[in-house]
Amino acid sequence: TKHFEVFNISSNKGIRLSKVFKYMQSRVPSLKIRYAKTDNSEYKKSVVDNKKAKKLLGFSPKIKFFKGIDKLLNEKD
Repeated sequence: TKHFEVFNISSNKGIRLSKVFKYMQSRVPSLKIRYAKTDNSEYKKSVVDNKKAKKLLGFSPKIKFFKGIDKLLNEKD
């Protein structure tokens, strides 16, 4: 069997999804955001870290989260 590793890649900081959506909408005004009702089975807060990626790959983020969104939105095909 093949062995695969799963890595969390993140900013190591919690960011509200509403803040991410508002930021993206400010960059892409045509973006439509619909909010759905949540139930108690969903996570209210989740923050991941890069410890495993740092240890095994030597990875550490070089770009701030919102700067990365800007770079993603500005990429050309």
